[in-house]
Amino acid sequence: MEAVKNALRHPLRLLVLVLSLVIGVVASFLILTILRTAELLGQPTIPPGVLRISFALEAPSSLTPAQFLEENGLQGEWVTLGQLFREDVRRGAAIGAYGFESVETMKRFLPTLRLKQGGWPKQYQLLVPQQACRLLSCRVGQTIKVLYPGTEQPVRYTVSGIVDSPLATTLLAVPAAPRGGLDWRLWAFARSQSSEELEDQVRAYLQSRGLKAADVQVLDRIGMQRSWRQLSFGFTVILGPTALVALISATLLVLFNFAVNRLERAKEVAIKRALGASRSHIALESLAEAMAIFLLAVPPSLAVTWALLDRLGGGEAQRLFYPEVGIALQVFAGIGALVLLSALGPVLALASTQPSSQLKEE
Repeated sequence: MEAVKNALRHPLRLLVLVLSLVIGVVASFLILTILRTAELLGQPTIPPGVLRISFALEAPSSLTPAQFLEENGLQGEWVTLGQLFREDVRRGAAIGAYGFESVETMKRFLPTLRLKQGGWPKQYQLLVPQQACRLLSCRVGQTIKVLYPGTEQPVRYTVSGIVDSPLATTLLAVPAAPRGGLDWRLWAFARSQSSEELEDQVRAYLQSRGLKAADVQVLDRIGMQRSWRQLSFGFTVILGPTALVALISATLLVLFNFAVNRLERAKEVAIKRALGASRSHIALESLAEAMAIFLLAVPPSLAVTWALLDRLGGGEAQRLFYPEVGIALQVFAGIGALVLLSALGPVLALASTQPSSQLKEE
């Protein structure tokens, strides 16, 4: 209670300090989340030597994937892109899933897959890359739900194994969701022609069959990474520096506030020292006051920042990023260390001075 009373003696300064801590929490949380998202988006989502062909038909057609691939001289398969569903996606930002027709198709496109734990997937099972497994805290036998485009209910898969995969943040599931509808996504082995040339060929082919399609796109491994990086450009380049400036400003305000507090309490500390108070007693008293302010400002602002970040992005299962528990703990520890050092540094320097010299200065 004494620590709370000391903190409330200067309400205006307390308000400035609390606001500084709130700004520091929001800024540091945002910076770490942006860096984490940029790291995940930089991971490849297409295997080496493979092209991803996608487009959206404006009307239903009798065209089949096998027919499309054969008439364009391509070797490939239909691969369905999905997203983690609700509660799972909150623990693994930017992690997606690919649904394959069979495990043989999966091995054909990803010949470098190496099992680390468990076994190859059977029906309604999936493999989890090691990096994605750490993010999801998953284990063999666990159930993971995947939501595919155009479907209302997620598909439930059981984790059959952990793998070393060239797609570090993409789950590999068998089977794919029922294909059909207007959204097409196929994988084909890369040919000598570039992805731009193949994209022009696909447009011409669809036009020759009288099919109207939007968002025709052919991407290779490098092109897909470039596309994701462009998506995260605004967050990294615009929000990042803004959050960094806010964090630096908040840190300076916290340091300044505790320094002013030291000057104002110099006489009080001198009297306590003259009456026999030890340096450790004064330090503990200041620490208790700083921790009271810390608990008043940091946990609520962490909760509010988490809620705001949780709402950023698209639909329930298609967010660009989510806050992570590990980041929240880093922010909590970092701001706590800042408050601790800001509070103890000036007080210890003051308490180490002889009481007589402090009283003479007053």
